[in-house]
Amino acid sequence: MSSFFILGLFALSGGNRVVSPRPNSDKTTSHILYMTSLQLFDLSFVPGEIRVWAPMTTPILPDNTVVFMLAKACTPADTLHGAVVMDSVLFQPFPGDPESSAYEDHLPDGQVPWVIATGKTISQTRTLADGCSRAFELSLTEYVRDEQRQSGIHCIFDGMTPRWARAPTPYVNSSVQVVGPLASIHSNGMLSVNIEHLTLSVNISTGVATSSDTGSEDPPASTGPVPIATPTKKRKFAAALPSPAPSPVRHTPQPLSLPTPGPSSPSKLGSPAPVGPIGPVDPNSLLALFQAMQNGGQMPLSLSSSAQHLSSTEPDYAGFSPSVSIEPDAVAPSPAENVKARVTRKTAPKGKGKAKE
Repeated sequence: MSSFFILGLFALSGGNRVVSPRPNSDKTTSHILYMTSLQLFDLSFVPGEIRVWAPMTTPILPDNTVVFMLAKACTPADTLHGAVVMDSVLFQPFPGDPESSAYEDHLPDGQVPWVIATGKTISQTRTLADGCSRAFELSLTEYVRDEQRQSGIHCIFDGMTPRWARAPTPYVNSSVQVVGPLASIHSNGMLSVNIEHLTLSVNISTGVATSSDTGSEDPPASTGPVPIATPTKKRKFAAALPSPAPSPVRHTPQPLSLPTPGPSSPSKLGSPAPVGPIGPVDPNSLLALFQAMQNGGQMPLSLSSSAQHLSSTEPDYAGFSPSVSIEPDAVAPSPAENVKARVTRKTAPKGKGKAKE
């Protein structure tokens, strides 16, 4: 398991289109080759060559065009006498006129490329001449220019950084991953990389790989949120997730129902509910109406509106249990008949015989 990538900003020059045959095929592939230079952390430069896959219709970029690129790489055995060969994976040129003096005014200041490499340790970790930095060598393999190519880099734990003071070091022949900027050219001709992230034992598949990137000992103090001005033009890149749109509230209609009264408590039937087109009806009013009909009295005025509704409709009284049963055939006597009965009983003669009629 091995890989070797270089990531950064590069200025192009000398673009040249090349048509080459595909491996194990009679077809051809079109590429554009550009020359560039890699600026190291110590301000030295290393020549480089970039190959970009491009159809025949793709124009060649003018000299001094700056691109953001991620590329597979291969370093020569002696960097002082060779160029770093790169095949682009991501190739994004910055727009504008490269010959303009203001072309680079809005470009980032990341001149030093970064390395993302996974390979095998081929040396013991040793202390460097400054007495605090440590280093080891890493062997890499990457598919570049249509073939597997070997490379080597010199990986440095910067002794001036407290985070690496007690960091574990890899064993010989162990697989590790390093991430960091290109620092310098080592005395043996290898490119040196300042380690910013280290993953140990990446070839272990039964557990989680151990990472020594633990961050600084003292976390930076929080400075609070940075206010972001409201842009007048829609941005291509979002610094924060957009606010979700409020979801529409859907009102579900509820079915109308009349509560069913209990058999033992006819007076506690709950609040009135709308029944059809006649509006709300109070169950207590219905009970009072039944009692008035049984006693032969007149219907209260408060029940007149309910009686009008009841006369126009045929409500279902199932479920109501009045305390006095209703006899449909019984007819209540009128007040005149009640007076006549009392007079007859008063004028009847006393005695053993029956009163004469």
